[in-house]
Amino acid sequence: MRIGLLLPENQTARYEQFDRPLVERKVKELCGDCVVEYANGRGDAATQIRQMDSMINNGVEVVILGAVDVRSLRSAVEEARDADVPVVAYDRPVEGPVSAYVSYESETIGRVQGEALLKALGDRANGGQVVRWSGWRAPR
Repeated sequence: MRIGLLLPENQTARYEQFDRPLVERKVKELCGDCVVEYANGRGDAATQIRQMDSMINNGVEVVILGAVDVRSLRSAVEEARDADVPVVAYDRPVEGPVSAYVSYESETIGRVQGEALLKALGDRANGGQVVRWSGWRAPR
């Protein structure tokens, strides 16, 4: 079986240093005959769409997709469905007919981060103000 792994960018160390090796290792552990075909969108949705099209046209049987842009990849996800290639949205949801969505426990992570912040602030936390800013992305 050929599995496509598409990750969104290579500026954050986690994708190349942690996520990719982890996925490749786990696939090999669960399916010794499986091959992971890898591509990185490098932060560009158009590049990632081309990569996904190429994987589908070259016969991957499933795609694990960490989308660069959750809206822009919709047509590629629909193309995969039309080619009977299941898409597993990885790390962030993506628009379109995905077969599964896999992510982390964001509520647990948020709670643990908050507890660590309170511990680090110690007595200064009493009466202080903490602001959580979510969804920020660096300009391109």
